[in-house]
Amino acid sequence: MSVISEAAEELIIEQEVSSEAVYKKRYTRPTWPGGQSGVTIGIGYDLGMSTIDQIKKAWGNLVSPAMLQAMTQCAGMTGEAGRTALAHVRDKINIPWDVAMHVFENVDMPRWVNIVKSKLPNCDELNEDCMGALVSLAYNRGPSFDKDGDRYREMRAIKQHMRDKTFSLIPNELRSMARLWQGSSVRGLVTRRNAEADLFEQGLSKMKPVPVVTYTGNAAQSDEPDTTDDTPDVVNAKTAPQVSHDLPYSSSIMIRVVKQELDALGYHEFGEMDGNWGGRSVAAVAAFKLDRHVTGPAVIDDQLMEEIDKAKKEGWTRPMADFRKDATASDLAAKGNVVVKAAGQNKLLAWLLGVPSMIGAMFQGVGGKAHDAVDYLTPIKDFFGDLPVSYLCFGLLAVAGVLWLNSNKAQKAQVEDYQKGKLL
Repeated sequence: MSVISEAAEELIIEQEVSSEAVYKKRYTRPTWPGGQSGVTIGIGYDLGMSTIDQIKKAWGNLVSPAMLQAMTQCAGMTGEAGRTALAHVRDKINIPWDVAMHVFENVDMPRWVNIVKSKLPNCDELNEDCMGALVSLAYNRGPSFDKDGDRYREMRAIKQHMRDKTFSLIPNELRSMARLWQGSSVRGLVTRRNAEADLFEQGLSKMKPVPVVTYTGNAAQSDEPDTTDDTPDVVNAKTAPQVSHDLPYSSSIMIRVVKQELDALGYHEFGEMDGNWGGRSVAAVAAFKLDRHVTGPAVIDDQLMEEIDKAKKEGWTRPMADFRKDATASDLAAKGNVVVKAAGQNKLLAWLLGVPSMIGAMFQGVGGKAHDAVDYLTPIKDFFGDLPVSYLCFGLLAVAGVLWLNSNKAQKAQVEDYQKGKLL
């Protein structure tokens, strides 16, 4: 018998990658969820939080030597280091669903069950559903049952309830924990906590009768169950509103994926390409839905994902106004774009420097003298003293050419970004 239930595994998979179909579409390649995460593969396997030996043990017999080498390069690399590492290994790692599931079931879950058991007392008295709910919690938030501060008060309370064997109070703590994410545009962690609470209560309903625990003010009281009734006398109080968990699109990985999809379609308002969600991300989703004539809130849900997939199949990209599509460097300079203005000034300087240098080089090459042409360059020649005229002319011509090319490149990049909507 497995240590956690199939329902618990399904809950974790749903919340991490949504489903097998979504995994195959979006997660076979590694991602970087943002924050202090490392490069993540499979179903939430963080290479940055693993050692080289752990990676080899988990994946060594399942992937090619080249892929394994790419994975081990990411060991211990978290935060910005993980983000940088992703660019070097993204095209070298491709994890099929069956391989991801094998590691999830045979490596990740046993490991996290042991972590939870090491942090919480009396785990052996829980059934597979209850244990699975706690493993899901720790898999998402880490084993932070001893951390200080208001943010972790429910985590500490869960440990106390496990110590006191007041298991029926744990679902209340899970629902109370949802306060941390109430009011956000993506309510996925509210969804997950409620789903975990539901699963824990499902497990309690299958267990032998346990003491009834109720709240009286801030204190917990316990009574012996009524042995004349075969129904387990377990409190099933729900202190937070229920939220459907059919739309598990709240993970930082999913947020980053949506940003990548929107960026490819021409919507760049979201700011940083990371796993964080904020007002600019909402603006990008709202702009996409407006252009696609789709109603509803600017959130990540089934409707949005289906519309993105539909747009990609159509080869659709963001419509741009003619004034933006046909914009020139002069238009941007008139709007006050400092990069374009500076690049234009540098191009003019390059011409002023390059034209007399070219003339001087031509006269020197044809007749051996360049008196008339070099008159333009007298101040510069005086500065360099006895430098031969031909060297001076060709050197200045080369400098002018590099200056003009770099300025022109910067100017074109700014114009292209404006035409594509990346600049206001």
